[in-house]
Amino acid sequence: MQITYYLSFGHQVSYAPPAVPDVLYAASNLAKRGRNNFKTHKKLSNLEYQTKKIIDKNRDIISQENEDMVLNLIIDSISDKVNNLTIKSRNFWA
Repeated sequence: MQITYYLSFGHQVSYAPPAVPDVLYAASNLAKRGRNNFKTHKKLSNLEYQTKKIIDKNRDIISQENEDMVLNLIIDSISDKVNNLTIKSRNFWA
């Protein structure tokens, strides 16, 4: 019985009951994060396939020795563009 009380009222902001207990709120956020990570992973695996396809199409320009270098450049370029889209000076809990 006490565990339910602490989960419902012990969130240190106020002693009024919250609309959603902290545990459910955190579980909801973690589920969203997991879903977003899964979607990103699916997109990135598709990205790897697409880059291989582009390299194969342009075999006359890109040699076997340069393939890893080109893949690294593509990934670095995409990472830089995504990192520029992030919010600066914000702290996220997860």
